Amino acid sequence: MACWIWNKGNLIEDSYVEFTFELNYEEKEVEMFIGAVNNYSLYINGNFINSSSYHSYPYAPVLDQLKIKLSKGINRFHIIVYNSGVTGCMFFYNDAPGLYFYIKDEKNIIKESDENVLSALSENYISNKKVSMTGQIGFKQFYDFTKDEPHYQKSVKITKQTNFQTRPNKKCLLLGRINTKTIKEESGLTIVDTGKESVGFLDFNIDSESEQDVIVSFGEHIVDGKVRRLIHGRDFSYSIRLREGNNQFLSTLKRIGARYIQIDYSQPLKVNYLGLYKVEYPFVIKSRKFTDDLDQKIYDTAINTLKCCYHEHFEDCPWREQSLYTLDSRLQMLAYYQGFDNQEAISSSIDLMLNDWRKDGQLNICFPTDASLVIPSYSLYLFDIVWENYKYTHNIDLLKRSNSKLESILESFVANMEDGLVNRFYKESYWNFYEWKKGYEGYTHVDSKNDSMINLLFLNCLMIKNEINKVLNISKDYSNDIKSLKQKIIKEFYNSERKLIDFYKNGNMFSALINSLAVSLDVVPNKEITIHHILNDKDIVQPTLAMKYFLYDALLKTDKSFGRFILEDIRKTYKKMLDDGATSFFETELGEKDFDGAGSLCHGWSGAIPIYFYNILKIF
Repeated sequence: MACWIWNKGNLIEDSYVEFTFELNYEEKEVEMFIGAVNNYSLYINGNFINSSSYHSYPYAPVLDQLKIKLSKGINRFHIIVYNSGVTGCMFFYNDAPGLYFYIKDEKNIIKESDENVLSALSENYISNKKVSMTGQIGFKQFYDFTKDEPHYQKSVKITKQTNFQTRPNKKCLLLGRINTKTIKEESGLTIVDTGKESVGFLDFNIDSESEQDVIVSFGEHIVDGKVRRLIHGRDFSYSIRLREGNNQFLSTLKRIGARYIQIDYSQPLKVNYLGLYKVEYPFVIKSRKFTDDLDQKIYDTAINTLKCCYHEHFEDCPWREQSLYTLDSRLQMLAYYQGFDNQEAISSSIDLMLNDWRKDGQLNICFPTDASLVIPSYSLYLFDIVWENYKYTHNIDLLKRSNSKLESILESFVANMEDGLVNRFYKESYWNFYEWKKGYEGYTHVDSKNDSMINLLFLNCLMIKNEINKVLNISKDYSNDIKSLKQKIIKEFYNSERKLIDFYKNGNMFSALINSLAVSLDVVPNKEITIHHILNDKDIVQPTLAMKYFLYDALLKTDKSFGRFILEDIRKTYKKMLDDGATSFFETELGEKDFDGAGSLCHGWSGAIPIYFYNILKIF
């Protein structure tokens, strides 16, 4: 019977373990069920077949189901498994490493993982270097072509959960090499351009005249004249030792998002190919044709942005983090309902959120992870995600599955209320982030125990929960709580002279985000007057690219004729990025300059905005 296996004695962090076995069989297509912690890469007879585990939780592991074709006679299987061993934000859940598989024909299991499968710590992939690529993605890779095949021994059985789940979404497509163009070649440096923001595995074929160490780095721009590799503790590169002669490398254990690939070297070499092996989810995209060329280019670029930001789950960005956040994915889901036919992609990400667990009842910052950090406002966006999914799909089962999680979140916030308002969360593990604007990013000191934003978001959750309770025939009614909270928000935060909601009492901090949300929730006394001030007051903090959703939503809820303003604002905002050469849309309007040079040029939440509003305004 199949069991989880690992290499004896190698429970180290940042480790690469290779497994091998032979299968004597007839020429036939069979099925292989396989899973690993954290990632696997499968080769048969020297040919790359597939890679990437679905990253769920330790108590609910997922097996991939692959169709593989065997040759007549001996088939040599080679499986490389990478284990991070540490907690991160992308998908690395602190879980014991392991490999599990079985192969079956139409009648019988013909091979399975057990102690007879040989394994060894990889010699080529160098383990335990633990050099961070980014805090979210994890460690960078070190590879040595000069090393020989490792010394294999029998594997050992690992005790882990075997109540396997079916993969809830589809495997990514492996689409082969992206055509690249060499744009810079000088002594010791070569840079290639993939043509646009792309996602895939690092892939190269290089002839070197001698053994040498090279650095292969990747990025989304070359405004410095080369790829910006080292950014405040991040290292966007691979360290490779080439052997004399030909070196072919396909790094199938880690996806990267980039447009430019750069190799730095010290001795003569010839680059036969340098670029990416494209990896893409099997999207079903609704055709949209626009009469205006600018609208078409904005929409198509937004589609490319979202395509780069989904693989195993929704991702905020493919270059820097590849992480599943509630706010980011909520906006992407809204775009998916309008522009894609991939409900499985949405529901699987929602389930990762629902299966998260914390003692305080809130949600971890990303999924799946056991990281201690939490953004309280992001826990509240789960209500929008669940309710919008029901409104678009009428999936009552998902709504039912969500209820206990939603109630635990409500209880956490109720427990933090004082005098009818939700207090800010000030413990070390809480980050009071709202948007990337000074004062609202959670880094700036706020001289108040509460603020309007968290209370507006909590009010929204109460209103949504009331609707969910009606659908699920739950008797609890929050109407009185909703009325009371609206009154408290006005009393505490409404500036009657400015006709705007302040960030905190007497804070004199007015933002379009907060006031747009107040308009949408019918909190302010006069929506039209507040909208006027949002659009015309010079000192009001305007929303970032993603948070324009809340402004546009408030405008349409106030007056449908604002649709023309929204379209013109999208065209103006996104044309600037296109004029700057964008092939995907930026995290913020500052682009690469933001976050001290670490700004992402491909962010799902920005790409979601044109897709959603172009569709609901029906301009195609």
